[in-house]
Amino acid sequence: MNANLAKAEVIFTSLNWNNVTADNILQQPLGSKEQQKIALLGLKSGKWGDYVKVSNTFVWQDYVKCNKAYLALYAIRIGVSVSRALKLAHYTYSSLLLPVIIERGENYAQNFVQQASAPTDLAVQLVDRLNLVIPKNQNYIGGWTLYAAVAMRGDDVVKHFSVATHDADVVNPFYDKIPPNIAQCQRRFIEHIHIAIAIYTCYTVIYRGALLGGNIRLA
Repeated sequence: MNANLAKAEVIFTSLNWNNVTADNILQQPLGSKEQQKIALLGLKSGKWGDYVKVSNTFVWQDYVKCNKAYLALYAIRIGVSVSRALKLAHYTYSSLLLPVIIERGENYAQNFVQQASAPTDLAVQLVDRLNLVIPKNQNYIGGWTLYAAVAMRGDDVVKHFSVATHDADVVNPFYDKIPPNIAQCQRRFIEHIHIAIAIYTCYTVIYRGALLGGNIRLA
């Protein structure tokens, strides 16, 4: 671990983040301005672990011993870039990331969702709640379409897309999803479909199913 990351972990650990939920994440302490400045220096870049050679094999070595899910959220709250936030997102949970990204402001959220690597469930929620420009990339549109198709045929979207299994340190990509409900899918439905067609996403049976399920015809 580099010295700056070590200092950041010490500062974060001293803040005693415990039992963090979506309702209290924004009330968790950030430390003094000086502490935040020091912590940001250690969190804005660099690895939190790597493979090291032991005898004739490689084993994973963690550089961070504290709760990585909470540390990632702390890093975003104190000011890491969008590109860094995207790299840290896999350590934590969509339900906790949502209020944290919203807190960073509309421009930050817009830049976040425009990236193809953004978790699609989180991106869809941000677009809906902040009325953001819909991302014109296939990762986002493909994810939204799956959610819309499931929601509009009456299935429980959360149950359909969530699997309650995760690693102690790295969150399973199918865990703690926050997919949109049917009202959210319908809110800007036509706009999404037009963008999907505009970016040459194939008009497959899944789009047809979403349209028929919502009793919607394209103009």
